[in-house]
Amino acid sequence: MNRFVQRHPSSSFWAWLLLSGLLQVSLAWAQKTDVVVLSNGDRITGEVKGMNFGQLRLKTDDAGTVFIKWNKIRQLEAKATFEIELQDGTVYFGSIGRGSLPSRLQIRTERGLVEVFRFNVVEVVPIKQTFWARVDGSVGLGFSFTKASSIARWNLNADATYRSRYEDVSFSLSSTFTTQKDRDPAEDHTVNVTYTRLLQRRWLAGISTALQRNSELGLDLRTSLGVGGGRYLTQTNQDRLYAMASLVVNREFARSGSESKNNLEGLARVGYALFIYDKPKTNITATLSVFPNLTTLGRIRTDFEGKASRELFKDFSLGMSTYFRSDNQPPGKESASVDYGFTINIEYTY
Repeated sequence: MNRFVQRHPSSSFWAWLLLSGLLQVSLAWAQKTDVVVLSNGDRITGEVKGMNFGQLRLKTDDAGTVFIKWNKIRQLEAKATFEIELQDGTVYFGSIGRGSLPSRLQIRTERGLVEVFRFNVVEVVPIKQTFWARVDGSVGLGFSFTKASSIARWNLNADATYRSRYEDVSFSLSSTFTTQKDRDPAEDHTVNVTYTRLLQRRWLAGISTALQRNSELGLDLRTSLGVGGGRYLTQTNQDRLYAMASLVVNREFARSGSESKNNLEGLARVGYALFIYDKPKTNITATLSVFPNLTTLGRIRTDFEGKASRELFKDFSLGMSTYFRSDNQPPGKESASVDYGFTINIEYTY
């Protein structure tokens, strides 16, 4: 009898299993109860995954994840907790309900109900999700070869961003490797990791670290650590403009094999991003950084990076990137003081 019971679970076990299954189904169904009403009256049910650059991302059961223009939405109801940021930098945390007018949203915060003008909202970020659900990024890879000159070149660009309630962690990688017959390979590699604390009224503070290698400038390796702050000067559903200042300490190793050198630098940076969400989607970013050296007065480094991508089809884009780097006193005494390049690649966005 005991052996029979061990081989055949009791009816209470099956009841528990059935109840667990029903609970999982009900939870999955509950996640898809957000409602979007479009300006033409159409009603879509799904799960709001966020809004950025004028597009609401909605996960549906039948059509997968769809992107809806923010200015085409008449009403929105979303039950999860979101971080909702306005153009002036004001941030609210709460769920979203219908406002008293089609042009308004109602935010249910811990302190009560707040109504805001919908077109003042520039970002909606879910804050009750798993780690991977908060990560966005892209990867691009390109390669070219010319037989006449025997030049082969490959490049890799990747970035990822993790966003939580009060912080932003970003990673970026840019790598270019060029080979040519009877010449040493040319390399340009940069890795950046930045932690940003999001403050009120569009202010931010952060810490960043970087690794760099550039053969054209005679740089075998540069390691750096910087601390600073800044502010978003413009923040709308189409574009972002920010400025920041930092102090940076670095250590440089020249390709000539000379001793390493420690530096203290200032950093002034301006960045701009433009997003055009009419198909095909177009994304343009540009960043200019200026590093005046405080250890070696008169030495100035500049670093410009630009990137544009245009959607080919879902999740894949044609990407174009360019960089310009200069150093009026490069680590390698016989090295060039300027390096620049341009690449085209296919990008996958996740």
